[in-house]
Amino acid sequence: MVRFRNRRKALIASAGVALLFSSFATQAATCEESFKSIGDPRNGAAFLAERSMPGLSIDSALGQMRQYGLDEKFVVGADMMNGKEGQVYLVQDSSNPPVVVSFTARADGMVGLATKLARGQKMDAEAGKQYMCGMLNKLKLGKEGEAIAAEAHSKSDANRLTDTTAVDLSAKLGKEADKLSRAMNSGSFKDLLLGTHTSPDTMRDREAMFAPLVAKYVGRKYRIDGEVYTASINQYSGVGEVAWLVTKTRGLLSVRQDDDMNNGQFTVICAVAPDQLQMVSMLRTHDFAKLEGTVDGINLTGIHLKDCRQAN
Repeated sequence: MVRFRNRRKALIASAGVALLFSSFATQAATCEESFKSIGDPRNGAAFLAERSMPGLSIDSALGQMRQYGLDEKFVVGADMMNGKEGQVYLVQDSSNPPVVVSFTARADGMVGLATKLARGQKMDAEAGKQYMCGMLNKLKLGKEGEAIAAEAHSKSDANRLTDTTAVDLSAKLGKEADKLSRAMNSGSFKDLLLGTHTSPDTMRDREAMFAPLVAKYVGRKYRIDGEVYTASINQYSGVGEVAWLVTKTRGLLSVRQDDDMNNGQFTVICAVAPDQLQMVSMLRTHDFAKLEGTVDGINLTGIHLKDCRQAN
């Protein structure tokens, strides 16, 4: 496992990692020749490596990298696929701060790893090359690679459909978000006491602190049951959304808090697939709805899913 040295607590912004790799396509003969270190190390350099493996399917590539990531003690997120490209995040949470690495596989057999360090984090470029290319060079074509991928997928719950209720999901993720929020706002409390202002650098570091949670949950699939808070269809975009009631119940009679308290909780919202609009139009507040969808966004206040469909 590569060790990352850092002068202060900061996290990489994983949102930029995929963008870096999307524009990174060379004709290098080997992974080592493709490797690039981009940016001033004092700002947090980006490291990118790729390899061309014609005939390697996206599913096989993602499954194999899941196994190799687990072997290296990474926390591996859910697979994200759109037909022409697949992606999975690897989180090295044993580092301080955690490091997020993006693995991307394309239908033409191009595979790559990319990461961007935070300000204060440093990694020797040669060590990074050997580590990243070492992982990419483990990928195998044919039945051998497919067997490794199949076994890794069979053991993982990241890509499985998880049954839950809106209230339970809100409570679980809300605790994680609250913990992050307290860590991110600790500087603000100090500012209040001392009458100072948080520096732009620190603000940027706080925003990046959310990256590991995004990597952990984006792409996960849930079947969510609960009472409807709102169900609406945007008159301009035509997008239908369902938001569940996630307010807590109290007392022996399990009396639910007022609906007005809902947006003060960690919200759970689902954008439905285009052919589900009729279902949305029939829903009213306090109706029940069970939907299946894929997480496409998460922040400190809630989680959002896409392509949601009515579930049995």
